[in-house]
Amino acid sequence: MEQAKAPSEKAIEKLREAALRIRTPNTAYDLWVEVFSENQKQRLGGDFDAAYADGGSIKMWSRVYGCTEVRAVIEIAYLFNFLTPHYRKWLLVEAGELLDADAAYDDAILRNELVLNSLTREVYWMGEPIEVDWSHEAKWSFIWELAKHAKTGLPIDNTTFGGRKSTDYVSKMKSELGKLESFPIDLEDAIKVVAKGTQKLMVDAREIRLFEHYVGGEIREWTP
Repeated sequence: MEQAKAPSEKAIEKLREAALRIRTPNTAYDLWVEVFSENQKQRLGGDFDAAYADGGSIKMWSRVYGCTEVRAVIEIAYLFNFLTPHYRKWLLVEAGELLDADAAYDDAILRNELVLNSLTREVYWMGEPIEVDWSHEAKWSFIWELAKHAKTGLPIDNTTFGGRKSTDYVSKMKSELGKLESFPIDLEDAIKVVAKGTQKLMVDAREIRLFEHYVGGEIREWTP
């Protein structure tokens, strides 16, 4: 079997530089306060000082997202603008961390809270498939648009779905899914009313991954 190509000297130097810049108490604290959800903090023990003492920002990120420490360095540095988009992608390639769409989909199921695949019409919540008949067009359209809008920080209402939908369409669709035993209660609870006839999925955008049908029966990840 051919061994993976080792990162170039330039890439190694760039990684070392990025790691040096993010190995600070301030970076770790900003991650804790501004980035990690309450659930993620609990996975780190619920105490910042203890979590920081156990490996700093890099180990914290690695534990939360289940990734390598190299990937953690790249993502944290990018998040805090120590790496440009160009350098982020280049380092991911150099480090062998950039996955194709199919591998990224499998990886997302393991690491992220809500994952949708429009090719197979599969929906995963907390690593488990939601066994709903997603061939039902209204149900699929609802969950897809709900997740897609939440990914961009937006709510949905009846106008999201076109046609002459009633103003209570969103609440009816949520109620219909909620009545199904296979639909997770905690996911239903995360769909919150934000205005009359308008609801929003209150899940961190970084925890939502959408893979859409592409030409030739392939998938590609949808990003805002």
